[in-house]
Amino acid sequence: DKIVDLEATYFDNWGEPTLEAEADGSKLNVSFGQKEQTVFLGLHNSSPSYDVTFGAFSYPSKLDIALGAGTGNVDLEQVALEEVKADVGAGKLVITLAEDSIPESMDLDVGAGSLEINLPENVGYMIDYSIGAGQLNSRGDEIGGIGSDDDNHESDNFDQADVTVTIKADIGAGKITIN
Repeated sequence: DKIVDLEATYFDNWGEPTLEAEADGSKLNVSFGQKEQTVFLGLHNSSPSYDVTFGAFSYPSKLDIALGAGTGNVDLEQVALEEVKADVGAGKLVITLAEDSIPESMDLDVGAGSLEINLPENVGYMIDYSIGAGQLNSRGDEIGGIGSDDDNHESDNFDQADVTVTIKADIGAGKITIN
């Protein structure tokens, strides 16, 4: 089994994606980026797309994801997580977690893009959020919209859940959805 796997679709002038992973004792170092972009005149009808899948490893990990443009799908169902940070500019990012991979905290920042977090139904969460012109959806309900500043929301099962996560969300003109 691989520690981490990448599947990508991109135009050559967007820059080829790079992925390096190295396990060192109790630490996993993952570096994901793009080789230098070349700008040409002309339009493309799609952005780059990245699917990153992490294999099973037992030590708790801190994950920091930054996605400017493009589409990313990150499967963390087999990863023991301590903390997740995600920063989305104008792209679309989907993060999928399992009960055993729920971190203690998540720090989410969305500019004009969208971020979808898929949690198991039995996981409770509390969200502290600020919203500019965007929106925040929680399991099908819009809980925050334009101008919501320093508000919070708890999932219906937060007090009874055995597994919980605390989420801090800053949203500009984009959207965060918790499923």
